[in-house]
Amino acid sequence: MTEFVDWRGWRYRVHKTRDGRFTGMMRKANMPMQVARPDHVGWVKIPFMGCYERENDALVELIEYAERKRMREINEKNPQYNLLNESEALA
Repeated sequence: MTEFVDWRGWRYRVHKTRDGRFTGMMRKANMPMQVARPDHVGWVKIPFMGCYERENDALVELIEYAERKRMREINEKNPQYNLLNESEALA
């Protein structure tokens, strides 16, 4: 599963909706003193993203958004959140 993270630690990925379509979802990072949540909790639809019949179509839109916002991809080979340095984010 392709997942992205922005400089704030918010995670973004494609989820299947209740009606069986696919859309981009986001999840805020845990607060420092917050108990860790299960991975299926806290995901919210990205308001401006459409819903698609195919997962690949939603993923294409999410990848384009991630590139515009300079997000980093998270995958099995690189599970850490490679957050941007503040100097990179401000540049």
